[in-house]
Amino acid sequence: MSDPLIEGFVLDGKGGARPMDFEELRAGPDVPRGGFYWAHLDLGADQDWLRRKAGLDAVVVQSLLANETRPRCTVHENGLMMTLRGVNLNPESQSEDMVSLRVWVEKGRLITVRKRRLVAVEDLRNALREGQGPDDTGTLLFQMLRGLTNKMEPVVDELADRVDVFEEQSLTATVEELRGPLAAMRHDAIVFRRYIAPQREAYARFAANETGLLHDTLQNAAREEADRLTRVVEELDITRERAGIIHDQLVDRRSEEMNRNMLVLSVVTAIFLPLGFLTGLLGINVGGMPGADMDVAFWIVCALLICITLAELWLFRKMKWI
Repeated sequence: MSDPLIEGFVLDGKGGARPMDFEELRAGPDVPRGGFYWAHLDLGADQDWLRRKAGLDAVVVQSLLANETRPRCTVHENGLMMTLRGVNLNPESQSEDMVSLRVWVEKGRLITVRKRRLVAVEDLRNALREGQGPDDTGTLLFQMLRGLTNKMEPVVDELADRVDVFEEQSLTATVEELRGPLAAMRHDAIVFRRYIAPQREAYARFAANETGLLHDTLQNAAREEADRLTRVVEELDITRERAGIIHDQLVDRRSEEMNRNMLVLSVVTAIFLPLGFLTGLLGINVGGMPGADMDVAFWIVCALLICITLAELWLFRKMKWI
């Protein structure tokens, strides 16, 4: 049986933490009075312990092992089930390909399940390796949520900066140069909002403290974290709207260019249509053509064509076509 435990910790509830291996987890962690443990599991490994020995309800286990997740927070008996998303900061990965994290928390333990590495969780694990642990499971989960938001903000700010650049470039760059990058940026913003918006609701449900995991000070901090994520969502909305305005401006500019080109073609056609008709009429090979025997007939026709052209140009200018 493969080891599903990526890393585990036993925390004494006084700020201290020590590592925990899978053998200890399977036998039952030796948790001091007032302490708790955190088991960080790999979704791709065998989950026999989670299914049969963790003592969790089948609905909770199913949520922890679900392949497709959407951010949410639900209260289940004496615990809290959360599914979260974090930006993908792994090498050679796209940040908008958000990584899922499944969480079960109750007094005495925190269980997290992930498929891919999350930098925010890595930072928290590094702190615990140094023996710096929170006092309870509610605080540990709050630190995890705050870490996820800390990693989101720079990525969303970078999207806003890209819009600033596009706004400047839209004054000089061609439509073809901006269309692809702008569409990619709008796609990124849509994907981020798809997951961050419901995650805001999950944060708010966590801050409601329906399970009593948070003390008063931490509950206020959790509300602030939910408000902070709300501002991230609002920034995404503003970014999408600004990108939409730039796109509309590019479409309008492209339409103006096409209309201008069509106007030029229409004017050229309007100028040469009567000239072509006249020269075609004079070119028919029948008897009785006037001026056929005159030496200056050609120059008379040329002068007539020039006069017609000048008259057309004057008429078009008066009609403000040119």
